[in-house]
Amino acid sequence: MVSDNLVDYRRIPPKLSELYKYGLEVKTLSEKYILQIEEGNLKEQIEDFLSKRSVANLSTSNSENSRSTPIEYIYKDNYIYIYSEGGIKFFNLLQNNKISLSIYDSYTNFNELKGMQISGVAYIISPKSEIYDEVLKMKNINKWTLSTLLNVIKIKIKKVEFLNSDFKKLGYDINQIYYF
Repeated sequence: MVSDNLVDYRRIPPKLSELYKYGLEVKTLSEKYILQIEEGNLKEQIEDFLSKRSVANLSTSNSENSRSTPIEYIYKDNYIYIYSEGGIKFFNLLQNNKISLSIYDSYTNFNELKGMQISGVAYIISPKSEIYDEVLKMKNINKWTLSTLLNVIKIKIKKVEFLNSDFKKLGYDINQIYYF
């Protein structure tokens, strides 16, 4: 049951839904006009940020539920790797491999904001593959000593929205967008 002060998003009138779609199009178009850092420099800063951190929130969903899970990750060569015992996030990925990942520093003040939101596509890696062994090796895990094999998830990064107060100090928009 939905109370009077809450909106049941399953019952949004078609005209209002169409208006929301236009709003999303305007947001997407406006991204083209931000004061953008040079592409190579921005990618370096993104990779530096990803490489110096190891914890993120992985958001997954299917038609029935959504899940945001704090996880450890490894960044290497435009991909993010996660190992997992399974659970709801894994169940969701089997039905919908589109993900969102957020990585951020603790908030101190508005002049020191740093965080990113990543959109991507996740793939489950076979335990028989070389990539599987490489990812476990990067975390110093020997698969032969595990009581049960871990699942390895490989995320192909599609888009990064990087919020960084330092960008504004350099004369650019605080929010930078990069497509991989």
